[in-house]
Amino acid sequence: MSIRVGLDKNVFKRMFSFSAWDVVGSLASIGQLQGVNIVINMFCGTIVNAAYGIATTVNNIVMGFVNNFMMASNPQIVKTYAQNQLKEMFSLVINTAKMASYLLLIIGIPVFIEVEFLLELWLGEYPPYAPLFLRIILIQSWVQTRYSYYPCPPCYWQYQTDEYIGRFIIIDDITRDVFSFAFGSFS
Repeated sequence: MSIRVGLDKNVFKRMFSFSAWDVVGSLASIGQLQGVNIVINMFCGTIVNAAYGIATTVNNIVMGFVNNFMMASNPQIVKTYAQNQLKEMFSLVINTAKMASYLLLIIGIPVFIEVEFLLELWLGEYPPYAPLFLRIILIQSWVQTRYSYYPCPPCYWQYQTDEYIGRFIIIDDITRDVFSFAFGSFS
């Protein structure tokens, strides 16, 4: 019995391509989140930055419920893809995205409507732009939950199992940039 050590160039190329595109997507996500912070710090000052920080904290709490729900569907999506049950996989992806979107609406609409009361209850005194920022971020989160991948929805996992990850990440990065610029224009 002999052991042969070798490198399958095709497998290596696909693995490297996948990981490189995944890094690009991660860097774009970091750029979106931290880029807004940098712009706010440069042009708006500490009070606006504090308002944005409070808004993102509340959004992260709300999105925690949605993300946990979506993570539960990922193994089933990958399993149906691996079994080449594409019709079932796409159905699962679409239904999971819809249910996550509705879950975000169920949690997010009361927060959206009563944001001032919740901030008053939580903080007492809060920065003046915090309710506006929170409402904008909740809308952005809903759109990204429904049509994109914030931060790990079923569509993302489906495309990570396919050879189209590069195209998907580029399209998603453009979507994130558009939302970041739109959000920045409100600040």
